[in-house]
Amino acid sequence: MPYDLINPKADIAPKADIAMESGHILPEMYEHNDLNDMSLFDFGVEPVSMHYYHHDNQDIHVEHKIDGKMAVIRSDTGDFMGNHSNKYKLVPHIDLYRKHTEKLLASDIGQSNVQVIDQLWDKGAKTRRTVHFLDHTMKVKDGDEVCLRSDIFNSIDGAWSFQTFTGAYRSLCLNTLVFGGQKFYHERRKHTSGLNVSSALSKIANTLDVFTNQTEKFQLWSNAKLTDKQVALFLAHSICRKDSKTVETLGDIVSPTVIDTKLVNTRLSDYLLYRYEQEQASLGKTIWALYNALTHWSTHTDESYESVNDKGELKSISMGRKGSQKANVQKDREILVRNALDSQAWQTLESLAV
Repeated sequence: MPYDLINPKADIAPKADIAMESGHILPEMYEHNDLNDMSLFDFGVEPVSMHYYHHDNQDIHVEHKIDGKMAVIRSDTGDFMGNHSNKYKLVPHIDLYRKHTEKLLASDIGQSNVQVIDQLWDKGAKTRRTVHFLDHTMKVKDGDEVCLRSDIFNSIDGAWSFQTFTGAYRSLCLNTLVFGGQKFYHERRKHTSGLNVSSALSKIANTLDVFTNQTEKFQLWSNAKLTDKQVALFLAHSICRKDSKTVETLGDIVSPTVIDTKLVNTRLSDYLLYRYEQEQASLGKTIWALYNALTHWSTHTDESYESVNDKGELKSISMGRKGSQKANVQKDREILVRNALDSQAWQTLESLAV
């Protein structure tokens, strides 16, 4: 007996003005300067039961409810956002960003002039808000400044956990400067019954001191010299390592042995060494240059570069992704960079800098 495709069943009619404003489809990215402007996320979502259908022996259309499962739809359009078990805790985007804004406005950092970047993917299934606090800026070196930044992610399709972290933004190169996870505010929570958004956001207002301390470290990194061998070994023993211990193990980078290329993602290593060479032009052979090579990779997810292969041929190599994949890639890369900064390999690199 043939079965129809499983679909969510919703007793609402999709509206014709799907995500429309003044006759135009709302953008996937919206930049503004008002924490209270959450218009890109201002739509309802709701759980509905899931059903499937089949034709019985008398060719009668029979409907069955799927127990223990629910679908999530946009209330204004009826668009399908995802399906989950009944244990999934649905957190509407608008509720999350309202609580985020309340926490910021109740703090000292929330009184700053801001630049806000709101992003939406897959018709609203995934969202991200980035806030640059323009009054909280510090100089790393002449002509090189960073400002405090807060990011928050949410999805209702099961792709992402709720996640928020604080870092910095280097306007000179548009890099998001990821801080090590043990040194700044970072929360990641699954959408389960135990998810308490207010509790998860409770520490976000206490990050100004961390930002100041981290920027002082940036200043030290800008003067910390590295050798090319130290950089190559760090990459091989951390973020470019293929096995499951990617950023947890440390090879001997004091008295280095030969790098086992079988354990190294050479495509990524080649790119990061290329990017490090580009950063050297203005930053020198320093930890600050290496750090910016890492954060450039995590920030610019649609980039390609040219490389000469073994035959002496010039090839264009893409390191990027497009569409909704770009959001997933950027978030995952930021996690990898954060873990690399928390690794023993990075600590050893800092101690070896001369």
